[in-house]
Amino acid sequence: MKGLLSRIKEAQDGVMALEACISLTLFLIVMLALYSILQMFTAQSMIAHAAQEACQSIALENYNQTTFATGTLQQVPSWLFTLINGDRSSDYHESADFSLETFLFKDMKENDKQIAKLETIKLQTQTEKNARRRFAAYLAGNEKKANELLKNYGVVNGLDGISFKGTEKSSTDMTIQIAYTIRLNFYIEMFHFGEFESTQKVCCRLWK
Repeated sequence: MKGLLSRIKEAQDGVMALEACISLTLFLIVMLALYSILQMFTAQSMIAHAAQEACQSIALENYNQTTFATGTLQQVPSWLFTLINGDRSSDYHESADFSLETFLFKDMKENDKQIAKLETIKLQTQTEKNARRRFAAYLAGNEKKANELLKNYGVVNGLDGISFKGTEKSSTDMTIQIAYTIRLNFYIEMFHFGEFESTQKVCCRLWK
């Protein structure tokens, strides 16, 4: 009888140990999932904030580059220029227009439009590069630190994995569009489970 009770007790201890292992494993999985999700939201928040600051700074920079203020001493060359060329104030307003089509296609012949389109692509690429540098500066100070920070938060390929395609500057707005893939800590490569694509877009009105 004592032997039977001893075997039953050992069996119960084994079941309790098995239940503890399963419960602890499930608990750790849930905690890891929660941590990864919180990390993903933190990364998205950081990226959105850096993009917002970069967009606002570029929009404000437009004001510094295009504003033409006439002071007391500046009225003399301004008056002389008006005397020679006539009143061209409307042209000044148009010259501050950052619309690529307005800048490149105005007063052009039909056979020059293909060259203008190539220039448009170059300017668009330059806008994306400027947005990338400004974004990295606001995120971590420079591109190297930004790359390390993004990798630590699960962004695939870090800064190089972020696409700025869709970033553009129009006559009135500055738009930064960021697309990237973020990978959670419990990523399963075989099923691509735990990997999400994200796109964030920020638009700011240009200062004039």
